[in-house]
Amino acid sequence: LDEVEEVYEPEILRYIFVGTKPRTGFQISFDNDVIKIYEDFDKLEEDYFTGKLNNQQKRIYELSKINIPKKKPEKMSFRHLSTLVQLNKIKEINKDSKVRAEKVKNWLKEHAGEDMKFEIQEKVKFPFEGEEKKALIELRERLKKKNFTSEELFNEFYDICQKNEIKNTDFFRAAYLAIIGKEKGPRLAEFILLIGKEKIIKLLAQIK
Repeated sequence: LDEVEEVYEPEILRYIFVGTKPRTGFQISFDNDVIKIYEDFDKLEEDYFTGKLNNQQKRIYELSKINIPKKKPEKMSFRHLSTLVQLNKIKEINKDSKVRAEKVKNWLKEHAGEDMKFEIQEKVKFPFEGEEKKALIELRERLKKKNFTSEELFNEFYDICQKNEIKNTDFFRAAYLAIIGKEKGPRLAEFILLIGKEKIIKLLAQIK
């Protein structure tokens, strides 16, 4: 139980039990399925406060909570917190999410798959060529011009891809390789803004 409590908030653990049919076996996951379990509960909670649940679903939520709050808690998602924690953006974690952030730390330390872990690179280690190189240089130059919202930056990505005749998948792969040394990572636009565009500009300046 101590190990379970390192990763799961009490309400999430109750949700797992309450949401499982009687006389049905189940496993308590510690791998990347943890993210989906938290996301499923968050969706249930959101639908509870917007009145979208049927009676059975409402009962599942109510039995998962010891005290039903008057309004929906403003908790950050487990996935988003996993990014903030690894970027050491602790100050950006709101009050409702403090306990969950500790669960995320424990999960990342002991159980998370390597695909969920990352480290911002100090040097670009991959020799980018052709369209990938042009697209990353274009990204760097556009970041210099203005401050973007995540949605605006996301739209810039597709404009960059079209202009440089590079597939979207190849562009995202190149960006992740440059930033974290892996082919996949957190949602790119939001990720860049969380890291700070100045740091990304400095990193991409190594691509000549």
